[in-house]
Order: sequence, then structure tokens, then C-alpha cells
Amino acid sequence: MTVTSGGSVTLETTSNGNISLGANIGGGSTTDIFANGTGTISQSAGTVSGSTVNLQSGSGDIFGLSDDQGHPLDTSALALTVNTSGSGFITNAGAVTLGTSLVGNQLQITTTGAGAKHHNLRYRHRNLRIAAAYRIRLNHHLKRHLRTHPHA
Repeated sequence: MTVTSGGSVTLETTSNGNISLGANIGGGSTTDIFANGTGTISQSAGTVSGSTVNLQSGSGDIFGLSDDQGHPLDTSALALTVNTSGSGFITNAGAVTLGTSLVGNQLQITTTGAGAKHHNLRYRHRNLRIAAAYRIRLNHHLKRHLRTHPHA
């Protein structure tokens, strides 16, 4: 783990290692959590926080207490990215801007804030769920795809 003087936190594995979070982690600015290879990112307690939170795995899933939609990983961020060829299940405390994210299987983002905005969201399969307390803004490519494929 690396913590910089500016409040950034980086937690990274090598050789397919898993990351299991059991307490709060984060900084004032950016928090990066990278499980390389097949490693997963899981969370049994706490919150991942920072102005920007970046979650990334090569092919492992990103989740909370168990690897399913009902147990998402908890974040508190203004901006969030989720990248894995597996699945990502995330809930954010407050409104969040979802940055460029690529997920190969399921992506579920839930926010408890005043709404969610996203930019350049890409997905490979038909399992995309984004929920917000109020409004969600979709980019024009995703809107067009959903109009053309309403059950995607």
C-alpha cells in the first residue's frame, strides 16, 4: 500500500492476489485499488473513500461481503471507475460521476445521493444496472443502444 503526502492511497496486488477490505480505506484525493490478474476485490466492512475512487481487477469480481448483487462494495466518492472483465457490484454514499469503466460481465452501481451522472460507460453484456435516488444521465451512445435493444 502506498499513501502519498497529498492524501492519495494506492493498494495493489501482483500475481493474481486478492484484496479483502475489512475497514475504512481512503484519502482526501484519489484511492486506487488494483487486484491484478484474476484477483478479486472484496469488502467485509468499512468504506472505500476519496474524491476519486478507482477499482480495477484483471478478471476477478469486485463486491462486498459476498459475490452477488445483494452485497455490493461500499464507496464514498465524487468520481468512480470500475474496470474488470468480471463483475462489479458497487454502492456509493452520495451522488457520483461514473468515469470511463469497462466491465465484462455484470455492472451494478447504486447511489444514495441526489443522483448519478456517468461518462463514457461501456459494457460487453446485457447485465447493466445503475440506480439512483433521483436522476441518471445516460450518454447518447447508451441511450441509442437501449432504444434499439430495449431488453439489453
